[in-house]
Amino acid sequence: PLARPCLSEGCAAAAQLQRIYVRTPDAPVGVELRPRVRFESGAAADPLAAADPSARTPAESSAAVLESSAPVLLPRGSLVVLRLPFLYYADGSPPLATAATAAEPDAAPASFLLPGWLSVVGGEGPAG
Repeated sequence: PLARPCLSEGCAAAAQLQRIYVRTPDAPVGVELRPRVRFESGAAADPLAAADPSARTPAESSAAVLESSAPVLLPRGSLVVLRLPFLYYADGSPPLATAATAAEPDAAPASFLLPGWLSVVGGEGPAG
């Protein structure tokens, strides 16, 4: 999940994943970054099941999935920081907020960084 409730007693706040650090090897392989974020109703949603289209119910199939238009090949032998937004925008839709940024956290849709956001591909990545 992108946002988790505070575990301290009496705390009503939520924490949100803001940065992901990726260290790429200095080896003749490429590392591709293609983040995909899924927003769906119901806080009990399973991010792994959400990644499998055949396992979706009709209600889940209308959930919003936001992704980059193309993968980004990361430079070899580097440290890359992926900064995640606080609000997510889809064309023609109101902004999607996580439980950490919504005015009413309990009403916010569940949000997940889907599997496959980072992959190792054969061949050479750009020189660092």
